[in-house]
Amino acid sequence: MITNTGLISCVKIGECAKIEGALLLENGSINSNVNDPVYIGHGSYCKDFIICSGARIDSGTTIEKCFVGQSTILSRNYSAEHSLFFSNCHGQNGEAAAITAKDICTIVEKWREAVVGLDNLLYEDARKEFSLSAMTGFGADGNHQECLMDFEQVRGIFESNKFVSAVKKHIEEKNQLGDELLSRITHLAD
Repeated sequence: MITNTGLISCVKIGECAKIEGALLLENGSINSNVNDPVYIGHGSYCKDFIICSGARIDSGTTIEKCFVGQSTILSRNYSAEHSLFFSNCHGQNGEAAAITAKDICTIVEKWREAVVGLDNLLYEDARKEFSLSAMTGFGADGNHQECLMDFEQVRGIFESNKFVSAVKKHIEEKNQLGDELLSRITHLAD
């Protein structure tokens, strides 16, 4: 059923589709069927699209170069371009945003900066636990050398400390992971 609709051009419309008040339907396929009809409602603008059974496009939604999966609902002025909606998606009051390889590279760099930055803060905080001021009270009855030896026997050597070693290893692993991800994606960003 098609009522109060604007231009329809080069669109395959499956059986039982209900189209009411759409502004434009151009170059697409509406794969409606008896068991799962498609509804396209008021103010909808669809160009270069495939809409699968049971989908609902309504209330001023604009889609261009999109695949809309089964039983997906896009409504309330939703806008999407160059997008893929899998079955049972729901979008309203906004727009679908694409992410590029360059965006992913930026995200990986910021992630690595945050993770390694936090690890570096932990490392420096741990270093304070091995500083001269932390040695107060160790070897109090002896000279400076005895103080250092007493401290080492209780706390150990900074670089050999399990926590410090774990933080250093984590920094190394996350740097390697960031490098690996960037090596896989960087050529796509150009």
